[in-house]
Amino acid sequence: MARGQTQYYGLNQWEAADQVLQTEFNADNQKIDGALKAMRDLIVSPSVLNVVLDKLRADINALSSRGEKLEGKWESPPEQMLRGAVNCTLQDSYLIMIRNQS
Repeated sequence: MARGQTQYYGLNQWEAADQVLQTEFNADNQKIDGALKAMRDLIVSPSVLNVVLDKLRADINALSSRGEKLEGKWESPPEQMLRGAVNCTLQDSYLIMIRNQS
């Protein structure tokens, strides 16, 4: 029977005088197998990553397009207000000129 275990996974560590048991080896192999599977499950295949990246690119493009449309809407009212102010100023100036001529 093992007298010690590893720090992180609790795998058996035998000393020279320890009797080695098959059940301890099997238990260690189960722990290792489970840890390797967990690591593999965390790794995403390149094809899955490409699908995710394509979706992200499409979402970014759609948001960018919506942003451009919104920018156009935000630019129009100030331009219209400016045009209105210029027209109003020209009309006022014209009226002042007509009054002064009278």
